[in-house]
Amino acid sequence: MGIKTASIHYHFPTKTDLVLAIVTSQKATTHQYLQHLIHHESLSEREKIEALCHSILSTTFLEEEKMCLAGMLATDVLTLDEPIEKAVADLIETIKLGIAQIIQYGIKQKEFNPNTHPESTASALVAAIEESLILTQLFKDENTFKHVMDVILNRLL
Repeated sequence: MGIKTASIHYHFPTKTDLVLAIVTSQKATTHQYLQHLIHHESLSEREKIEALCHSILSTTFLEEEKMCLAGMLATDVLTLDEPIEKAVADLIETIKLGIAQIIQYGIKQKEFNPNTHPESTASALVAAIEESLILTQLFKDENTFKHVMDVILNRLL
């Protein structure tokens, strides 16, 4: 890439500074994408959640066989510096709130079960997404993710 280590150290004196910048950037990108999805009028609420799941799979496993940044860092919660831990929690909370908003609107539109609790369902979906990405990496099979998402979406919504 042509970036010298000294340049990185100049802009980010510590690893914490660098990781915070990356997580903060990811949170902004994620928030922007979620807002786009939430306001996308030609998609049903279910299609919005499916699009989010597909986007997560595409930007992690399918493009470069990477892990989700939030999920990867969250697994190291016991060793993270407190500012990074907070930033990762904020990123995951952004995802959960976006999903909960889509679910809430889906309930109002009578697309989802009226007994569905948006916040807890969003939490369960985020947990399923993160775990299924780990299994997808382990088995090197995108169908693992797709099967888990199908089961979760059909049971939760």
